[in-house]
Amino acid sequence: MVCSALGYENDTMFINVDNGVMTTQDIVLCPPCSTLNLATSLTYSICLGDTIFIGGSAYSSSGSYVDTLLTSYGCDSIVNTDVLILDTTSNTSNVTACDTYTWFVNGNIYTITSSGTYTDVSTNVYGCDHTEILNLTINISTSNTSALTACDSYIWPVDGQFYNISGTYIDSSINSAGCIHTEILYLTIDNSTSNSTTAAACDSYTWSVDGQNYMSTGIYTDTSISLSGCIHVETLDLTIYSSFNFSQNFSLCEGDSVFVGSNTYYNSGIYTNIFQTVNGCDSAVITDLIVYPIDLDAEILSNNNELEINLLNGSASAYLWSTGEVSSSIVPTSFGVYWCLVSDLNGCFSDTAFYNYTITSLSDLESYFRIFPNPIIDVVNIAFLNVASTILSVQNILGESVYSTVITKKGRIKKQLDFSNYSNGVYFIELTNEYGVLNKKVIKN
Repeated sequence: MVCSALGYENDTMFINVDNGVMTTQDIVLCPPCSTLNLATSLTYSICLGDTIFIGGSAYSSSGSYVDTLLTSYGCDSIVNTDVLILDTTSNTSNVTACDTYTWFVNGNIYTITSSGTYTDVSTNVYGCDHTEILNLTINISTSNTSALTACDSYIWPVDGQFYNISGTYIDSSINSAGCIHTEILYLTIDNSTSNSTTAAACDSYTWSVDGQNYMSTGIYTDTSISLSGCIHVETLDLTIYSSFNFSQNFSLCEGDSVFVGSNTYYNSGIYTNIFQTVNGCDSAVITDLIVYPIDLDAEILSNNNELEINLLNGSASAYLWSTGEVSSSIVPTSFGVYWCLVSDLNGCFSDTAFYNYTITSLSDLESYFRIFPNPIIDVVNIAFLNVASTILSVQNILGESVYSTVITKKGRIKKQLDFSNYSNGVYFIELTNEYGVLNKKVIKN
């Protein structure tokens, strides 16, 4: 079937008949192409690198372009297109900085610590890309630390300054890269030292500082290096006096001693001592000393309500009891501790013999009582079994107490006493408690 209408082109309509049913397709009445406005003008502004598509054509450069397109009615359409290419922009910065660089770009803040090329893309006034390029060189600040020790003062080559006080000092400069260079000095100032000694001697003097023997009065100096590495000066103001001799003789008992000036002697021999008067040194004392050995060994026995001396060794010539009696035996009047000293023909005394006149025996306790070393040089060790509160005391040959302490700890006791400040001679170490007294003689050499 052919349809027509005034002003429209003839067209054709197709009718389908299927099993007696008639159907038609959509019908469009097309106006004549001569009646349509088929010319169009377009203007585009695009960024460099972008492309505009007109129909099947693509344009990426400035210019005027004409394209013929087919409309939906099948008629030709003329498209006139003016294309304007807008430029992208860029900027390049070359920067050198020390350690870090803060880049302010396009409203952003970047902290950069490494050399390199960095870019930031934004939009320019044309709406196209604007690229900021940063060529960055990071140079590093430098430092150096020195730890030095000097005597009295130090001149630092870095700043040429003179320092005489210990401390930490800092100097800043510019290194070859144009960055800060910091020098740090940890300085220790040690001082030179000196010491003066005034001495007087008989005939000659050996100075311990240099080991030299001097026989003339004078002022002597010795220069050395101290532990800190600085100069130490020792000065000796020395006076030498002449000496003369004096002789003396002594006879003593073993364990006794004789004092000559600041020296103590307890062995037989000839000893020479130099003494100083107000004028310095004016005498040499020669001491001829005889020390008699003590071979007395005595004990106290109880016999028929008497206490008597039993000599285990040697011969006795005199007796002295704690009661003041001087016979070889006494009659005790009360329970308690009794002692007796026995002397020989030379007037030398034995160890003090003790006896605890009581109903309690000390035999069990005495076996634990030990003293060593004996003779004593500086320190003595005391060991005993403590079964009650015990007084540990030390007495000299005159019976005078030179040390006393109370020990309450029970069991085996070890005690150490310092005899270094005691004079040489005989001492008695005594243990006293409710069971009685134990006593031992010691010799301090």
